[in-house]
Amino acid sequence: MEEKNYIFSITVYDRPGVLNRISMIFSRRMINIHTINADYIEFKSGEMTRIVVTFKTNHKMAQTLLKLIRKLVDVVEVDGFDTSSDLIFQRELALIRLKLSGNDVDKVLNTVRNFKLTPHILDLSVEGSLMTVEVAGLPEEIEGLIDELGPDVVFQAVRSGIAAIPKLREIDKD
Repeated sequence: MEEKNYIFSITVYDRPGVLNRISMIFSRRMINIHTINADYIEFKSGEMTRIVVTFKTNHKMAQTLLKLIRKLVDVVEVDGFDTSSDLIFQRELALIRLKLSGNDVDKVLNTVRNFKLTPHILDLSVEGSLMTVEVAGLPEEIEGLIDELGPDVVFQAVRSGIAAIPKLREIDKD
């Protein structure tokens, strides 16, 4: 069976051990979690949390994981998506520290813009040899940018993991 990348958006009660129980479902099946992101749900701070998990597996195992996670006591809702789905918005934040030589700043910023990412300069060293930029976009855009800049330019990169939210669906008015 063909493996694909999946995103699960899991709404849970904010209680100790919930994240551990979810991650154990993956580890018991030898599935590696690629990214995991958790934060309080809007207006429910301290009560509910949304956990976004990305991983790679086949369709049958993804369906099994959905069923198992839904059975957990503190889980309220689970939505599962193939990452190529057009039913979700997904973004990732990256903080990238770049090594510069000479007048590389414009060249580097143009490379970032070529990936349709908007760079925000956070920091520039006094001597101009290091610059920290913030970019947000699709994971493959950020990965492509880091690959394009290469190890001679990218000194350090920190990525947030994917944040995802389902798109609004039109309501049938018939």
